[in-house]
Amino acid sequence: MPLKKSELYASLWKSCDELRGDMDAARHKDYVLAQLFAKYVSDKAECDPGSLPKVPYGGSFRDMVLAKTDKKIGDKLNKIVRRLAEANDLTGVIDVADFNEADKLGLGKEMVGRLAKLIGIVQAKNASQTIHGPTCGSGSLLLKAAAEAKTDVTIYGQEMDNATAALAEMNMILHNHETAKIWQDNTLSSPYWTQNDGSRNTFGHMVANPPFSRKASSPWVTKFKGNPPRFIFYLLRHIGLERFSTGSGIPTLNRNDVHAFSVHIPSMATEQTAIATILSDMDVEITALEPRRDKTHALQQGMTQELLTGRIRLSIAGHSPVLDRITPTVEMRQ
Repeated sequence: MPLKKSELYASLWKSCDELRGDMDAARHKDYVLAQLFAKYVSDKAECDPGSLPKVPYGGSFRDMVLAKTDKKIGDKLNKIVRRLAEANDLTGVIDVADFNEADKLGLGKEMVGRLAKLIGIVQAKNASQTIHGPTCGSGSLLLKAAAEAKTDVTIYGQEMDNATAALAEMNMILHNHETAKIWQDNTLSSPYWTQNDGSRNTFGHMVANPPFSRKASSPWVTKFKGNPPRFIFYLLRHIGLERFSTGSGIPTLNRNDVHAFSVHIPSMATEQTAIATILSDMDVEITALEPRRDKTHALQQGMTQELLTGRIRLSIAGHSPVLDRITPTVEMRQ
């Protein structure tokens, strides 16, 4: 979520308040803008690791936050800003402030406290909290978590299946989370949301359903051994793999459960193809007849209502249509 201009101005003013004293007003910007720049490029790099300006190892706002309680905070901040400046050819532009200047920032605990507050102010201007779904699927769990949040959230997700990842992106847009970042790849072998040094990004919250393993958990047909795939489809549908499922809460199917199961099939591929063609043609015919069946069933339901209530009268030769009204009686017993 973008930061409002009024919030930025309030943050700058509050930051300057922390530095007021012996420091000249013109020097305030050197300290404040260096941290704001580090915060901005670091947040941008989290959303897009390949973005510019670059955030080098040891030169991010995250490193500034980690230095908040360090006794040598001033020296560490100088090194962090210097690394950031050198990586982006900004030496002499963003590294002109001396965060270790005792005359301006105080000594010992006074310096640590003042700089820690300054970092905290900039840190608080994080536009939103973050939620990450490492196996986000279509994004439903991420959306539920975002709906439960009391503040604005920035959503990050990664999904291995290409079609499902695309569905997650559409879900984010449909639910007014256009800024959500969904990446398509395997979280375990190729995690996308990482720091420049290769370490994993940290997030405010993590939500995930257990991923389904293609190797160990699911029967995954990759080799048909010369058998027509369409024939295998009808064979598996006839076997009814659901009868091998285990678990009462969430039924699961493991390939180890069906590994020993054997079936007898025609050995000739031509015969298998002929069988699959017949069954496929029948499926097409059934599909074509289903709408007619549904329409006939709906017509029957409507006619039943009209006939049984007398709204439609049937003329029978030699008889006048009479509607018998049956009055229910109630037997009272002592």
